[in-house]
Parts: sequence; C-alpha cells; structure tokens
Amino acid sequence: MLTKEQLTTIENFDFKELLDFMRIEYSTHNTICYNDTMRNEWVNKTAQEFEEEVLKCATIIQRDFGVKKNIAISSINSYAYICVFLGIVISGNVVVLLDATMKGEQLEAALRMTDSVACFMEDTPAVISGGMFRSLNDTYVKAMGMPDVKDLKYEKDNDRLAVIFSTSGVANNPKYVMLSQKNLMYATLSGVYRLPLESGFKTLSILPLHHVFEVCCGLLYPMLSGGTIVQNDSPTKLKENLAKHAPDFIVAVPTVISALNMLYHAEVSMVGQSCVSSLKYIIGGGASVQKELIKDFYDNGILVIQGYGLTETCASIAMNSVDDFTTDTVGTPMHYSKVKICDGQIFVSSPNVMLGYYKNPVATEEVFEGEWLKTGDIGSFDNEGHLIIHGRIKNVIVLPNGENVYPEELEEGLNRNRGIEYCKVYGNNDRIAVDLFSTMLSEEQLESVVATFNKNVRKHQRITIVNVLSEKPTTTALGKPLRR
Repeated sequence: MLTKEQLTTIENFDFKELLDFMRIEYSTHNTICYNDTMRNEWVNKTAQEFEEEVLKCATIIQRDFGVKKNIAISSINSYAYICVFLGIVISGNVVVLLDATMKGEQLEAALRMTDSVACFMEDTPAVISGGMFRSLNDTYVKAMGMPDVKDLKYEKDNDRLAVIFSTSGVANNPKYVMLSQKNLMYATLSGVYRLPLESGFKTLSILPLHHVFEVCCGLLYPMLSGGTIVQNDSPTKLKENLAKHAPDFIVAVPTVISALNMLYHAEVSMVGQSCVSSLKYIIGGGASVQKELIKDFYDNGILVIQGYGLTETCASIAMNSVDDFTTDTVGTPMHYSKVKICDGQIFVSSPNVMLGYYKNPVATEEVFEGEWLKTGDIGSFDNEGHLIIHGRIKNVIVLPNGENVYPEELEEGLNRNRGIEYCKVYGNNDRIAVDLFSTMLSEEQLESVVATFNKNVRKHQRITIVNVLSEKPTTTALGKPLRR
C-alpha cells in the first residue's frame, strides 16, 4: 500500500514518471493480462516489459508525427490501444480518445473538430484518406521491432494539454474536454486516497477507454497501486473471464452492475456459487446505482462503492468509502476537491478540473466562475456531509404550479423494475411523460408498473403519459438516454 510520502511525491508525476515508478516499485508484478487472439493465449506483461513497450510506441509515434500534434484513437480496448495511448502522450503529442462506434461522417467530423492528424483504429478502413487512418496492431508490432528508445525526445510538462475526451450524452455539437496529465494524475490519486488497496490485486477492465472514468479508475489507478489489469476481450465473455481470472474489483456503470447482480443470483440458485463472488468491490459511476442493488450486493459480501464526477473533472468529485459507506448518496468530496452548492447547483474546485473545452472559449467561460466549475447538476449535502445528486439543471421539468420535477429521480425509481430496459422521463405540455422499452414486459404490464409507481410518489411527480416503444432508442455509451 502506498505511503502518504509516496502519494505526495506522485502528485507531480507525468505518465513517463508513473511508468518509471511502476518499474521500480512493482518490477516483477504482472501489470496487464490480455488475450492474444493471434496466438490464442493469455499474455502477462510485467511492469518493466510494459514500460519498455510503451516507450517504443512513443518513439515510433514521435518519429512519424513529431510533437504537438493531435492524434486520435477510435477502437475497442486492447493492449495495443493502451501502449499507443500512453505513447502518444509521452511522445509530446495529444491523444484524442473517440468512441469506437463512430463511423463514416460522424468520425470524420470528430477528427476535423479536434484537428486530428491521424486516427489509430483496430482495423484500418477500406478507404484510406491521405494516410489518416492507421492500424493500432500494425503500429504496435512495428514499435516492438525497434532495438531501443534512445531517439525518444522526452520533455516533462504536466500542465500541457495531453488528452481530449468527448463529453458523454451530447447528441449534436459535442464538446471536447481538454485534460492535462496533472488533471488525470490528481484524479487517480484521489481514488487511491479513498480506496487504498494492497498491491497484487486484480481488476477486470470492461468499460471503453474513451471514457475518462475507465482511464482513471480502470487503468491509471491499478497501474499506480500495483494491481493487474485483466482486459475483458469481449462483452460476451464477461462471465467466462470473471470465472477464469477471479478479479478483486471492477469499474462498472449501472447497467453492468444490474447484469452482474442477475448473474450472481442465477448462478447461486443453480449451483450454490457464482463467478461474481470473487469481487470485493464494484466501483459504480456514470449514473445513479439503484439502492436495492447496492444493498443486495452488500448483504452478499460485495461492496458497491458509488461515486460522482464529470468528464470535465476526470470523473472525480465525490465518492463513498469502505469506512463511510452509504447507499443513497455519492459520498463525500474527494481528497483534493472542494465542493459547494450555489442556488442548488454543485460547484467544484480541484486540480483535476479540466483545462477547458477544445476550441470553444465561449462554452468554457460559461461553466467557470473563477476557480469553480459549474457542474450543471443539482445537489445537496446531508447532515453528515454526503453529497446527494438530484438531477441535471437543463433536464428539470418546471410545472405550471412552480413545482420542480427531476427526471433522473423518476427514472431511477422506474428502473428498479428489472424488466425495464429503457426509460426516459421528460415534460410534455405541462405534463410528465415517459418513454419505456422492454422485451420482457407487455404494454399493459408497463402501464401497470407506472400506475403502481405513481401511488408511491408525490402528486406533482406522477407520470400521466406513457409511451411504450417498439425499439430501444440509442443511448450514451454509459447507458443514459440521449437528451437534446
């Protein structure tokens, strides 16, 4: 377990220094375990091997692109992805992490908006425009053929722009969040302070790396803490990989946590044990986790630790802990975070708050008030200092009688029914409406669910329009409904 003195020193680390620290502190530990599909075997990389291979990727990237360029990655997770991602930053360039599902015009628009000079992908598109698209795997293989990294020109600059993320849930005109290595390291350190683990643990990486939540909690946190990152090679192999690798913790969004809970009970009822049982902790984020799921896992020896953050804060604002655990709040502010409530809105000041929005000074100015970032979320503190999230300001439904309704709170209540696969609450001509989709419940059953729900909420929160959808709408990668 890292000491306070080490944590203070690490505050000034960049990614290169993090790799150096890992090589010295955890030299023989397996840092990453992944399925090499070409050889059809699982491969372990020690901290020393991992550093060598990242620096080789940095060297070949710097040779091909120079420095101070924006270079994108749009791919599913892989070991090559991690090496190229860290290599781009260490080479003195900026990495732009894009959703792997982006295709065609949407991808091209994102590359233009971020001034990306190249885009690394799992498979190079059939149509190559001026060498824009590169193969992640080919680049990794070429880098591994390099004899050494003596040509790498490395300069430390923790404060420069290093990583660009797209904001989650923006359907049109997305904003691109600019983060430094300092931002990301402070967010990661906050997690270590909140959940300090002894080295040697395993985590199963299941969320896409184009989300800062996974980068900080699923990648940098175990790197810093001496854990082993096991890459889940396919969503369809989650059960198989849980059984094979027996991870100690995972980072997950509510839809995954719900699926794990169903898997746990299905297996226990059939064979008396479950592959989920190896987990000690589930770090929940991206949206609110149902209290019933948290309590159920707790009763079965698994702690679902819910947190809260934005892409703009490297996913780090508040979080529960082992010693101060709640089911209905997102915990207390993180180690480096100052949080206050102004007119109902959550404000945060922290070294992990973004540099701003890329090429969008107007939007940047709108969300800052001095050192404070305006989150756009409505919240409050309970008597013990735990932060409670009520919803997004822009989503609030204001009724003619002046009452405010927070769609997220109603969605959380309806989603407690396991049969509901999609739920979106919104205002419709001074009434509250909901769109629902389910493959398990009929239209009549869904209407009955809403009718029962209405009996247990206040009068102004009652839903009077129910739309049952024939197809599940597109959601954000975190499973939230898109709102325009």
